Amino acid sequence: MEDEKPREPQIENFRIHDLRHTCAAWLVTAGVPLAEIRDILGHSTILMTEKYAHLAPDNLRSAIARLDTPRHVCVTSPSDGRQKSR
Repeated sequence: MEDEKPREPQIENFRIHDLRHTCAAWLVTAGVPLAEIRDILGHSTILMTEKYAHLAPDNLRSAIARLDTPRHVCVTSPSDGRQKSR
């Protein structure tokens, strides 16, 4: 084993940008919000970051499913106009 040479990388046409793309893809699939990914990668607009959104359709389904979770509702009392949580 001591005589074994390390293997040559099998990646062709590698660019440092490929690592940025991989980072963005991994963050999206991990459920990190796009605004945070934009900030991490330094994108000037969210539009650039949104190109990765398709990688995590389950995150979108999860976000919609949150609407089914009961939440406290604020209502205004007609008598005094103050908001009350119920």
